[in-house]
Amino acid sequence: MRNLIAARGVRRALALVLLSITTVLTIGVTSSPAHAWNPANDGWYKCYVDGKWMWCKDL
Repeated sequence: MRNLIAARGVRRALALVLLSITTVLTIGVTSSPAHAWNPANDGWYKCYVDGKWMWCKDL
């Protein structure tokens, strides 16, 4: 009986860790600016949008 309780606790802890990792990665990916890389000077320039510096390009 003790082994079942311990296994259940380990499973719950593992599930919580995996949920935390997934949550952090999801928030990180969805909240990053769309143009956060350093462009190669092909019409890109730095601009200030909504309180953040981003890379912009006029289309």
